[in-house]
Amino acid sequence: MKLLCENHKNLVDTILPNFSTKECHSMHGLDEYSSNHLLFGCIMREFYNKKNITYPLLIHLLWEYGESLDFTKKIINKIYTYINLDRHLYKGDSLVNFTSDNILFIAGYYLQDKIKINRKALSQLFIADLLKAQLYTKLLTSE
Repeated sequence: MKLLCENHKNLVDTILPNFSTKECHSMHGLDEYSSNHLLFGCIMREFYNKKNITYPLLIHLLWEYGESLDFTKKIINKIYTYINLDRHLYKGDSLVNFTSDNILFIAGYYLQDKIKINRKALSQLFIADLLKAQLYTKLLTSE
């Protein structure tokens, strides 16, 4: 796992969103999937329904770690090829992106206590947000 985006070698530029290049995919602190991590935190809070965040956070941390394994990157790239995103190569998350994704998950988990979005709406928002991120990635990689 790289600390910073390979194209933006300083910390500030790596934290800030950059959606202009496919090479920066999952390398910045804020990216097209950031809102998805926030929503996933809300979903885990709604379905887990306990104040203790330990198990939901552990699940999210393992998911984030798993995304950066070579085995998982190969699977993700095969899926991208299947859905015609073959000009996009997933290289795993940077450490900045990994950290940001987990902070957003935690924020979503505690935000759900305040905003209380119902399960059906959360599920619909999550799916719509995933589709938005995939569409954006598709547009980014098309010529």
